[in-house]
Amino acid sequence: MNNIYLYGPPGAGKSSVGRILAENLKLQFIDLDTKIEEFTGVPIPQIMEEWGESGFRDIEMGALKRVSKGRSKVISLGGGTLLRAQNRTFAESKGDVVFIEADLETLVERLSNDQTMRPLLAGP
Repeated sequence: MNNIYLYGPPGAGKSSVGRILAENLKLQFIDLDTKIEEFTGVPIPQIMEEWGESGFRDIEMGALKRVSKGRSKVISLGGGTLLRAQNRTFAESKGDVVFIEADLETLVERLSNDQTMRPLLAGP
């Protein structure tokens, strides 16, 4: 079995669906954003502030390659991970990419109740 990469907008449920899917398939679940923070020791909003989005995407690409190694797993990607063509090509070569979606009303409701700092949704 290949890796399963879950992709979609913030608040779509990638992590929630990912945990359930991994449990049902008896695979490891990985949240890429959590791993980035573990690898760097720095919260994502701080990475974005200090290195900008391009710097963050470089770190994200390295983390994606690192977590994709080894046995098959379910990996929840950040909402913008596949916007970089290299990441999309890599993920598609290492597994199956599944788009998780939710209607706008659901996304707005979930994100308005979410305490997570999301730099790309904060605006300029």
